[in-house]
Amino acid sequence: MRNTLYFVTQSVVKIDREKNPKLCFHELLLREQNTGKFPGQPFFNYIATKSGNKEFFEFVGGELRNLLEADEKRTISINLEIVQLTFEETYYFFNSMKSSSNRVILELTERQYKGQSFAATVQFIRFARQLGYTILLDDVDNNNGINICNVLAREVDGVKISHRLINKMNVTEFSKILLDFKVDYGQYNLTTIVEGVSNQNLLEELCSIGINHQQGFYFNDL
Repeated sequence: MRNTLYFVTQSVVKIDREKNPKLCFHELLLREQNTGKFPGQPFFNYIATKSGNKEFFEFVGGELRNLLEADEKRTISINLEIVQLTFEETYYFFNSMKSSSNRVILELTERQYKGQSFAATVQFIRFARQLGYTILLDDVDNNNGINICNVLAREVDGVKISHRLINKMNVTEFSKILLDFKVDYGQYNLTTIVEGVSNQNLLEELCSIGINHQQGFYFNDL
C-alpha cells in the first residue's frame, strides 16, 4: 500500500487584529493515487499491523525530512492513529526525529479502536512532549472526540475542532458548541484550531468568538 500513498498540505493560520491570516504550520494530509482521497479503512487496517506501521513510518520519514530540509523555517504536522502508539517502531521513529521536534506537530485522531488503552496513549504523549514535540487532539467534535478530551485535555497542547461540525450546522449552533467547549476546557489553556474554514465570512465570525487559529484550503496560498 505504501507505494500508492502521497501527501498534500493544508495551511493552519492565526488571524491577526486586522483579520489577516499568518501561517503557523502545514498539515500533511494523506492521499491515495487512484482516488486522490484519504485511503480510509484499507489504511487503518494497514497501520494497525506491526509491519504496516513500520513501512508507513519509513515512507513518512523520507517525506517529512525532505520538507523540513527544503525550508528551515517550516513547521509540519502529521496525523497519528491511536493504535500506532502501541508499537515500539512509533517510539523509535519520533526519537530519531527529535532534532527537529520543535518543527513537527503530532495530531492524535479521536478514532476509537477495540481494546485501546488510554494509559498507552498518555505514555506516548508524555514521551513525545519530553522530546519537544507539540501534541494536538485532532478532529474533535461533540461525539467521540469529546470523550477523548475528557481524558487527555491535561496532557496535550491543543485541539482541532472537526470540519464536520461546520458542515452539518449553522454558524450560530457551531458558535455555541465552541463557547461551551471553551468553558469546559478553558482551565487547560489549550490552543483551539477550527478546521474547514472556506471563506472570509466564516473567518470573521470565528474571530468574533475568539477563535483565531483556523485551518482550511482557503488559506493555502500561504
